[in-house]
Amino acid sequence: MVGYEFFARFVTRIDYGKHTITFIDKRYFDPKSAGAPIPMRLFHQFPEVLGSYDGISSRFNIDTGARGYLVLNKVWAAENGFPKPGTRTIESQTGWGAGGPTRGITFKGGTLKLGNVVIAHPLTVVSTDKGGSLAVAAYPSNVGGGVLKRFVVTFDYDHSTLYLKPLNETVEDLDTFDRSGMWINSVPDGLKVIDVTRGGPAEAAGLQKEDVITIVDGKPASCLMLPDLRKSWRDEAPGTVVKLTVKRGSGTRDIAFTLKDLI
Repeated sequence: MVGYEFFARFVTRIDYGKHTITFIDKRYFDPKSAGAPIPMRLFHQFPEVLGSYDGISSRFNIDTGARGYLVLNKVWAAENGFPKPGTRTIESQTGWGAGGPTRGITFKGGTLKLGNVVIAHPLTVVSTDKGGSLAVAAYPSNVGGGVLKRFVVTFDYDHSTLYLKPLNETVEDLDTFDRSGMWINSVPDGLKVIDVTRGGPAEAAGLQKEDVITIVDGKPASCLMLPDLRKSWRDEAPGTVVKLTVKRGSGTRDIAFTLKDLI
């Protein structure tokens, strides 16, 4: 893991379109083509910017290490009534970190504003975890890679400035949400079902926690890249049938589930 102590030695640029990180000698950095400048400060060495969500001012942590989208601080979200009544939501496991699983309520979001940069309707999560940073009122909401992937992102720590430059190309896998209804992790003999979303396709097909998926559409699960599989189960069209062989206890069974939109 590479963090602030390294990044701060340079002007650090992450180009999500080209899939590159560039460490720029501070003496030769030209901000003119870097994009929109946003004042930035450090919160316990995390870069933080001021902005708003649906017009309500807040603080936002810029978290390049997070796989997720926009995660609203639990206390702040409750105080401001998010998600709004009538919003279509799904409660599920949303991630896995050093502390284990995280859960949240996911919905198609309102308008996020970071400095003067407007991001319309990012996929948004309100954490339901009882502990952790996002359950503490003092901690800012979190902007992860699912939002940042729209931009070339440049950090100039010496001048306390974040730059966001929109990508020219179409952004792949943008604001899509899991259509399988389960969270899986890799294990030596395949993919272990860690959580099953209530009312989702996996539950309807009879999948359960602790099941181990050994074959996916005729391919050994142990040979599949977990990020690629998660992506395909977000992006494949609703109605796509996925065929699995599943080990449960001492037996195996064939199961098929159908991808569908959950939000």
